[in-house]
Amino acid sequence: MDDHGKAAKFYKKFLENINLDDGKCAIALHNLGSCYSNARVYTTAIKYYQQALKLKQENHRPLEESMCNLGVAYAHLKQYNFAREYLQWALTSALMSPEKYELIANLYDNIAVITAIEGNFEEEQKYYEEALKIRLKNLPPTHSHTGNSYRNISGVLSRQQRYEECLQYKQMCLEILLSSLTPNHVDLLAIYNELANLYLLMGRALDYHRIVIKAIESSVQLLEKSISFLGVDHAISQRDIQALISSVNKHVPLPLESTAIFRLRHLHDHQI
Repeated sequence: MDDHGKAAKFYKKFLENINLDDGKCAIALHNLGSCYSNARVYTTAIKYYQQALKLKQENHRPLEESMCNLGVAYAHLKQYNFAREYLQWALTSALMSPEKYELIANLYDNIAVITAIEGNFEEEQKYYEEALKIRLKNLPPTHSHTGNSYRNISGVLSRQQRYEECLQYKQMCLEILLSSLTPNHVDLLAIYNELANLYLLMGRALDYHRIVIKAIESSVQLLEKSISFLGVDHAISQRDIQALISSVNKHVPLPLESTAIFRLRHLHDHQI
């Protein structure tokens, strides 16, 4: 049984021995939903999130986290209208509690993901910019979440072929990630990959090769770290290394995932 299964079993056992009126019941139902969401069993996750939401409403408890997670689950099921509806409800409610800045920023990001899937790039950028404002106000300037906000905005600009602006945001992202993450972190490999593709699109071959070398160095360190912790069979970055080396030899862009599936990986949900 994997960790999600073990956690789900624990919460089910806990719920068998607790009164529905107990405030902990809604929390357990919510977290049980998260177990199934993490296991990608989204229909079951939705069932538990809705039960948690109902109990919270009856007991006048905060609803934002459950509404957020319902939106994320519906998005993974490609039911984007439901997803956006729940996310918007959650955001409207969370905005009344500024101390929930992390949740608010994540909700802006989540709604941006939905608008990206719908093809509305201007609205997508607006939501990402709101998330960035919140993080700049509440987090240290070199926090990795702030760096990822710059990265999100750069992605919108890239899809609009606004490459010079895109480059500025990617460089700001890289500067923050270099100061906040280890050299072998997977997020650094991802931003090197994106910069390499961007330089090729801009016709800057020398900059492209420079970034690819950085990416290879980062991916080799990541592979070594993965092997040291998990063993050779579980190393996670060998394909990235081969793709990077191949791209240098062939002088072709690395693959950029721009599908809805890729964007859905960037949705945030919340455990309470």
